[in-house]
Amino acid sequence: MTPWWQSAVIYQIYPRSFYDANGDGIGDLRGIIQKLDYLQRLGVDALWLNPVYPSPMRDFGYDVSDYCGIDPAFGDMADMQALITQAHKRGMKIVMDMVFNHTSHQHPWFKAALENDPHYRDFYIWREPKNTRHKTPNNWRSAFGGSAWRWHHKRQAFYLHSFLPAQPDLNWRNPEVEKAALQILDFWLAKGVNGFRFDVINLLFKDPTLRNNPLRFGGIGRPYEWQQHRHDRNQNETHLFLQRMRRHLDNRGDILSVGEIMYDKYETCATAASFCGQQDELHLTFNFELLHAKFSARALHLALQRWYDALGKNWPSITFSNHDFPRQISRTGRYKQAEKARLLAMLALSAKGTVVLYYGEEIGMQEEPVRKKEIQDPAGQFYWPIYKGRDGCRRPMCWDDSEYGGFSAQRSWLPVSPAAPKRNVLAQQMNPNSLWHFYRSLIALRKEYTCLQTGEITLHPVQHHVLYFTRSLGKQILHIMLNISPRPQSMPYLPNPRDACLLNSRPAAKSLPHELAPYQGVIYQQAQGSQD
Repeated sequence: MTPWWQSAVIYQIYPRSFYDANGDGIGDLRGIIQKLDYLQRLGVDALWLNPVYPSPMRDFGYDVSDYCGIDPAFGDMADMQALITQAHKRGMKIVMDMVFNHTSHQHPWFKAALENDPHYRDFYIWREPKNTRHKTPNNWRSAFGGSAWRWHHKRQAFYLHSFLPAQPDLNWRNPEVEKAALQILDFWLAKGVNGFRFDVINLLFKDPTLRNNPLRFGGIGRPYEWQQHRHDRNQNETHLFLQRMRRHLDNRGDILSVGEIMYDKYETCATAASFCGQQDELHLTFNFELLHAKFSARALHLALQRWYDALGKNWPSITFSNHDFPRQISRTGRYKQAEKARLLAMLALSAKGTVVLYYGEEIGMQEEPVRKKEIQDPAGQFYWPIYKGRDGCRRPMCWDDSEYGGFSAQRSWLPVSPAAPKRNVLAQQMNPNSLWHFYRSLIALRKEYTCLQTGEITLHPVQHHVLYFTRSLGKQILHIMLNISPRPQSMPYLPNPRDACLLNSRPAAKSLPHELAPYQGVIYQQAQGSQD
């Protein structure tokens, strides 16, 4: 039986920014419940929620102080249960974000560790100073700036934090940590959730002797990227744990496990693929090469081919945006963005793999950095102006053209997009030629044609800036051709008169039957009996 997630379109929701039901300027669970009919109409199969657990919000939920609760900003456990129930009634699954590399410094585990509680004292990674407390245990850097070590006067020792000092890393070499983590998964499975997205899962285990990371000479960007992260991530023990966790989840039903693998531009997608193991670790991992790829036929073809080759028999995921990256439409340049958005939608929803869409992509929300005084993201606050943070891709969802974009009754936690009066859900739903309707048609087409869900893919050589691939399952064969250029291009596949054009990104384009207009994409169904 095919797992539910293989054919799924998963919609990622950043809860703070989706819809504010109680009017306090912060999105909440009741807001998501009120928009379930919208999501059902769009056609998505599952919702991935960024963290909604109790948290001091130093990193907006990725600093968890209670894995089995709901932060009051989002509602309560009754709201969470209602969301799960109502989503299931509409045929949609729920995927929870799980942050297991670190907790908040306000988590009871960390507080107990500070008191030298016998059970919890080794739940985190502590090292006493060698000679002086000013000398850190090694040269590891925090991804959010500075040393990865922070001195704590109460323990008279350093603790490790791969991100903020308020996010101490758990010690996964302590078997009690793994035991507690699996109990947390079981807690949420009992609530009815259908899967988990694991944050920076490849950071769980660190080198037991805490060896220095080698320097990367000529490194650019953040100081974190000036090192080869040989000893603070990608340890073999992580693979062994993921195998145990996979068995644990498989014994509990058809439960999705998808992992964020932290790797930089000096590595390849093979790093991400490796954490799927031999179909015995994570079900899915994310390929960030697709988010970094240049908007060209050759670059996208190469990124896809490398991904499929690296995965082997493992199943791919396809995504072009998330809460940590600039939005996809703004990475393509300012010229002809509307046409380019349609091409990216066609690529995401017709390539082989589980599709993950980021909220607002269906209406073409753009990357819009906020002013310095409005920055909320801790990474943006630390690195500004070299790096302006992730707030630009986390702005509130634009529902209508009212003062606050229909997101809230008052000023929101991040400013609403200045483009909200023109680029919003209501306006696009009223326009049958809008991007929103195009996404809806694509998702419906994917549900109708099994080969787009679980069929094989063949990537053909790029010709004249056209990304061309076929999807096939049995006698069902579809040809997808995307002209990723500002000039007309010849079709690499000339449709047979009996072939059916299932979707055209530019139905009004004045193009010849054998030619694609600039930034035009088409999907043809090959007639049975005709030759490719």
